Amino acid sequence: MKKFFVLFFLIFSTAVYATEIPMDIAVLRGLDKVTGRMSTFSIPVGEVGQFGKTFVVPEACYTRPPEEFPENSAFLYVFEKSLKGENIEMFKGWMFSSNPALSSMEHPVYDIWVIGCEKDENKIQSQTASNVEDVAKEQSQKDVVLPSDEIISIQEGTSFIPSVVEMEEL
Repeated sequence: MKKFFVLFFLIFSTAVYATEIPMDIAVLRGLDKVTGRMSTFSIPVGEVGQFGKTFVVPEACYTRPPEEFPENSAFLYVFEKSLKGENIEMFKGWMFSSNPALSSMEHPVYDIWVIGCEKDENKIQSQTASNVEDVAKEQSQKDVVLPSDEIISIQEGTSFIPSVVEMEEL
């Protein structure tokens, strides 16, 4: 009977680990505390990206499958260049998207945290002809067509002055 309980305990006491999927691009968000501006930027793993006067190097980026608890984690090096040209390390370690305060970067001007991880589309192998046709069909279904009663026409002699938002997009 004791052997049964020991065997039962050993079988059901094993820890269950979440599956991590390695990704190619770290998606980060930065806050400039002086201006109050936030920026979202992507940096490929192993390459150097810049936010303000800081330089960020993601060494690894992992995500989990959709059926598990959502989590993105990235191992980051964050450094600044001194006036002498030396690299000053500001942060080195793991950051987690579900809990940015767990391992945060302490800097007087900038905050940086992980938003997500993505696959690099350029690294994915080319698709076969049938897959290309499927993608083309999906794209044609996504095209937005306005109903005829919502089409706006501009009469002759009417001047069009774009708004501030439209000017920024131009």
